[in-house]
Amino acid sequence: MFRRKNISSKTYHTRVHYGKMVEKCIVEQLRCNGHSIMESTEDEDKYDKIDGYLGIGNEPLQVKYRQTGDDILFEISFMDHASSIMTWDGRDMIGKSTAYACLSHDGTVIWLCHTSDIKSKADTLAKRLLHLYLKYNQTSLMDEKGEIKITMDRESGRKKMLFFAKPSMFSFETIRLEKSIWSILKQESIKSIDLQFENIPESHYIRV
Repeated sequence: MFRRKNISSKTYHTRVHYGKMVEKCIVEQLRCNGHSIMESTEDEDKYDKIDGYLGIGNEPLQVKYRQTGDDILFEISFMDHASSIMTWDGRDMIGKSTAYACLSHDGTVIWLCHTSDIKSKADTLAKRLLHLYLKYNQTSLMDEKGEIKITMDRESGRKKMLFFAKPSMFSFETIRLEKSIWSILKQESIKSIDLQFENIPESHYIRV
């Protein structure tokens, strides 16, 4: 059983740096499994959330993974304070990627999904939940493809709607890896003050 590092208590800079290393490893595994990936620019990564371009069609690709669970977070919208109306301006709803590469919790499976399929499902559930929220103050709704929730955004103080989507339900291709992404990262002996794998207390790991 491999112990995957828990970095939730680390600084923002460290978490971003670690996330980029995971994304890079996922892209490399896609290449090892026959997929052509062209790199995105720094601005495309920063502003458009595009981590690369997939295949001969150069589909804008975004890499997604979570520390917990086999779902992914899809940000749909924020709520206007005055009118309680959702603005449908969440970063994923307006994002420019047309494909997602989603990593399983144990790091052994990559699901490739069309963003439009997830957007369509998120839009349908969001409209249903908004009606239930305004009428009954209901804040969550679930079906076989995931769960949608209204939560509070810590940074802006606004309510927002998130879709916890199950990528396995949207996948057009499933790639099973010979080694876990987390094992690969450990074997590459990533070294930095905040991210070294050696001599870290047991409490800093998540068992998968």
